[in-house]
Amino acid sequence: IQWPAPQKVMMASYETQGYEGETLLMCPVTLPAGFREKTLLLNAKVSWMHCGKTCHPVTDQPFSITLPVGDAAKANPSNQPLFERFRAMIPTPPMEWKRISVERKGDRILLTLDPVLRPRDPSWSDHPPIRFFTADGQVDSDQEQSVQVSPEGLIVMTLATSTTGPRNPTSLPGVLEIPAGKAPRYVEINPGY
Repeated sequence: IQWPAPQKVMMASYETQGYEGETLLMCPVTLPAGFREKTLLLNAKVSWMHCGKTCHPVTDQPFSITLPVGDAAKANPSNQPLFERFRAMIPTPPMEWKRISVERKGDRILLTLDPVLRPRDPSWSDHPPIRFFTADGQVDSDQEQSVQVSPEGLIVMTLATSTTGPRNPTSLPGVLEIPAGKAPRYVEINPGY
């Protein structure tokens, strides 16, 4: 599944990460050689959490879709803007960092980013507006994330650990949300401890 980057959202009275409104989860499908059918039926069981003032889990909901099969990909022009919007939200590899390191200090995680180019945006001088979204629950998304720039130009994020995350993680998988003009850029990272 190609997951778009999450957003900061409220889950009941807690700040967390998730999606609001419309979300598109894209799943590339490769058919076996010699597949001759005109359609493909996909079946799945899906689960999600729906929150407002209270939360309501939905588990193992049956889902099916029949897709046309053809020799060439023919996108429906009316769906093109939707796919383009969500494709732009899929995190990319971390090309703008020379080094990314992570270490645990008590109930905090220090995530250090060494950018290839030093940011020119004056708003980045002391507290870059970067956010980290955890992929495995190590970071408590309800706690404030501190972001500082060291005298050497390193970006140091201090993240609160979650009480429900993995006990002995070997890496910190997640997504960085980085301001980049009109829309943020999303970078997938997984630095080892």
